[in-house]
Amino acid sequence: MATSINGIKNAIVKSIKKPVFYSLYKLTGIRLQLDVHYSDLSMIGAVFNISSYAARDILPSNNLLPVERTNGITEIKFTALEYRSIDILFPYNEFAITIPVIYKQNEQSKEQHGYYYLYLPVTTEDARWGGVENLGFPKFVAKISFSETDKVRSCILEADGKEIITLKVNKLPTELKSWEFNNFGVRDGKLLKNTFKMHGQGGISTAVGGVTFSLGNHPIAEKLQALDIGQTSIQYEYVPKAQAVLSKSIGSPLPL
Repeated sequence: MATSINGIKNAIVKSIKKPVFYSLYKLTGIRLQLDVHYSDLSMIGAVFNISSYAARDILPSNNLLPVERTNGITEIKFTALEYRSIDILFPYNEFAITIPVIYKQNEQSKEQHGYYYLYLPVTTEDARWGGVENLGFPKFVAKISFSETDKVRSCILEADGKEIITLKVNKLPTELKSWEFNNFGVRDGKLLKNTFKMHGQGGISTAVGGVTFSLGNHPIAEKLQALDIGQTSIQYEYVPKAQAVLSKSIGSPLPL
């Protein structure tokens, strides 16, 4: 059986880009996890302060605690990505809304650090399905559009005909950089961990006034509004071109 499944996997991966995850699952009934390689992407992102008490109320478990910058203050991060070339999927866009967290099951266990996804909209069903099924990400299909001027790159996130958020980031001088993010998703009542490693041209700044965002009238925007997000960013990123690898789940599923 293992040989036949591997044969199906190899045939599909070689012959088509989509929908790899769904096709294999439908054929075998077994979840397939593959590392995903992005050969061309761009990113803008910004970090803002929010109350760690408010963040704690929306996290799914007492084993997950927000990382505090100072007493009572944690972060929320908006990250907009344009994936222009991927090995197993067609191009799509994504908008991540995350909180940095610490996972600790008990006093004896080792702390694990990562980002917990509040929302992770994407622009295609293929990108949504694989992320939900394999990594437990809270993905849904939405409209995510980018635009830019000489000085600013912008992203608008919309769903159900309503605006969720508009993010505008000043362009920055870039240099060759590497990033590595640990991420948490929830599937079947368990916490899953994976990594996103990125390498490319990027700039990072803590300058005041480099970012603006506005929330729309979508229910998600109303939930974000309730978090009383600070209007001044504490850090922002501009990455016009990079490559990345999204790992499959690493380690055993963790109890919530």
